[in-house]
Amino acid sequence: MESMEQQLAVQRTKYLAELQQTEAAAKQLRTKAEELRRKLGAIDTLLGDAETSASEFPTEAEPSGTDVSDGVFTPVQAYWKPILQSLVEMGGRGRREKVMDAVGQKMSGVLTPADYGTLSDSNVIRWRNRVAWQASNMRARGFIKKSSTRGLWEITDEGRKWLDDKNA
Repeated sequence: MESMEQQLAVQRTKYLAELQQTEAAAKQLRTKAEELRRKLGAIDTLLGDAETSASEFPTEAEPSGTDVSDGVFTPVQAYWKPILQSLVEMGGRGRREKVMDAVGQKMSGVLTPADYGTLSDSNVIRWRNRVAWQASNMRARGFIKKSSTRGLWEITDEGRKWLDDKNA
């Protein structure tokens, strides 16, 4: 009869092998996901699709230390419509925090448990960080005014057009 230490050593070896296999499979999946992101980005560039450019698809190297092992996240492009809708509902502009609060309410049935977690390098709630990043992406696209006062987000005519197109 094996001692408990021997049994644990055997079990540890099995778990280590399984972990290595799982990590190898995960690496292959990440490589495949990145390849698909590049292909989608190329197609979107050719189509001129403002809704789903490659920069909107989350990547492993997401800003602010996102850890993909934390779970499944809401796709970042899902934040665009609620952000712009919130701005329209606020009369075309709103303070950053109030817009984020409104987006959080609009997306409460969409956000995943992982979205409610905090970033590994701060106490910032992940979905709030994503709202800020997507507002920055929309600013670069011309959907949110670049020249607004710090902390104030304002929808542009281009942002209203994009939102109208999505609501049509």
